[in-house]
Amino acid sequence: MQERIDPRTARVRAALMEAVRELVAERPVEDLSVTEVAAAAGTSRRVVYEHFGDLASLVAEATLQLERQILAPVIERRDGQNVRAYMSGVLSSFVEGMYAEREFCRNALHGPSAYRIATDTTRMLDETMCDHVMGKRFAPEDMAADDRRYAIAAGVVGMVIRWFESDFTGENAPDAMAQRLLDTMFSLAGVSG
Repeated sequence: MQERIDPRTARVRAALMEAVRELVAERPVEDLSVTEVAAAAGTSRRVVYEHFGDLASLVAEATLQLERQILAPVIERRDGQNVRAYMSGVLSSFVEGMYAEREFCRNALHGPSAYRIATDTTRMLDETMCDHVMGKRFAPEDMAADDRRYAIAAGVVGMVIRWFESDFTGENAPDAMAQRLLDTMFSLAGVSG
């Protein structure tokens, strides 16, 4: 059973995440203060600390929420697709969505929340692959398979982080990057198709 969240709490958290996304899109996390984010969200510093603990955790949670929003529609449509078509859709949606929010992503990934963003994103991609791609490729409960799948997810996330340093043209254009990620993932996984 899903835990029920108080509507006021949900509104405050949403306001804080929206405020931090707007501010981090404008400048690096290191140049922001909890006071500034709280004011932009119409709340207090105390509320930020109560809900997130610190600014880095708020930025990481806002990034993960963005990623979930980007991926939700394509993940819901996975039934009936072959493995390559499904992961192509996942990676294309992810890259396009992150590209649309590239200023936020660049600044978030270079701040104190970068490690948490990378690990949370790796975990999310690993779970997505486990549910569809790797779940069909490797035996369940196989620790070595779990490790390989996680390593592949971490490598893909590393490629995305490096991509945010690029000029987004040529081989780094969003569509080309999505294809590179797909090809790399399938090559490392030994999955055809």
